Amino acid sequence: MKSLILTSLYLFKDTLYRWKERPSSLLSRILVVFFLSVCALSVLATYVISTQTLRNEVRKNGGDMVIMSDFETKADPGKTRLMKESLSSLCDAEMVIVSELSVGDIEGKKIPIVAYSDESLSGLKDLPLQEFPYLALMPRSEGVLPAPSKLTVEDFSFPIVVREMPSGHVLAHVYSRGVILVPEGVVDLSGSNAMVHRNFLVRVKEMSYVTLKLVEDTLNNIGRLDGTTTHARSSASILKKLESLLDNQTECRAGFSLGIAFIVGILLTALASMEFRQNEYVYTLMKSFGVQPFMLVMTFIAENLFVVLGAFVLAVVVFIRVQDMLLREFFKGANPLLGIQELLPEIILLSASLVVCVLVSSVPIMVSAYREIGRVLK
Repeated sequence: MKSLILTSLYLFKDTLYRWKERPSSLLSRILVVFFLSVCALSVLATYVISTQTLRNEVRKNGGDMVIMSDFETKADPGKTRLMKESLSSLCDAEMVIVSELSVGDIEGKKIPIVAYSDESLSGLKDLPLQEFPYLALMPRSEGVLPAPSKLTVEDFSFPIVVREMPSGHVLAHVYSRGVILVPEGVVDLSGSNAMVHRNFLVRVKEMSYVTLKLVEDTLNNIGRLDGTTTHARSSASILKKLESLLDNQTECRAGFSLGIAFIVGILLTALASMEFRQNEYVYTLMKSFGVQPFMLVMTFIAENLFVVLGAFVLAVVVFIRVQDMLLREFFKGANPLLGIQELLPEIILLSASLVVCVLVSSVPIMVSAYREIGRVLK
């Protein structure tokens, strides 16, 4: 054990001596890994930001929603319960059910009036329906100020509170020009044969092709069991193309990381081989005194891992601090700043590639370290 400790200390001092005598070798490794890593992080960050921007845009335009319309004379609690139970077993989703009753007039604008049930309140929790059960939601583009206003339905007029439609709201994708919300039961159709247009709005938490397709197929199957000809619609086909594009992007990111690792590997292999040959006579003498070649190889691996990963960590820290300057020109009008968590997959990918290249670059050292002593000392 004592000889192992002494040998390790000697190899450590030998490494420090080589760094002191040939600082260009150390600096070249640090600078190459540092600048290549900063460039790689800049390119990979553009992939991450582009992906986030695209997914957010799809979500903003209803990419996480499945919409099914139905015409009924009366709400079917059994059908609603079956839908909710089926959705809860498939994924994390919220369902809002609204019934179109009539059309109202607010400041000369025709706005559909829809009724919401108590069951839909959880999906509309971001609206002040507890305070204002009768509420009009209008997009800013319609020019109606969020303020008390007057609602006219046929020959009746009464005050109603107007609020701006929240951006990306579940209702905005169906009623883009505005909607008037009233509690269910305001208009009683139970004694008539009038058909009510009922919309089932499902928003999933995980926006993916598989999830949307499952929800869409489930709603269609329930509609067929109910004997209706309804058809659920969603952005599943768009998400399928998007996910295919992102899969191709992942392959490009992996190839780019491997390319960076290949360049670093060539540099490490050349420098390590040169330094080992310069000290090969000393290392051979150490082997003749009982030092295992494995320790010599591990010394070079540990040295390169320390230098490469140290330079990579420095590159990550510097990139996080200057990314605003590096990426702002590529994403004008957007917020390109990323955190460690968002970059973590890319950091893991790059660091794993660098570790692999360090291990591969040690192969020539391993071959030289296990050469016969007589071939070197002759």
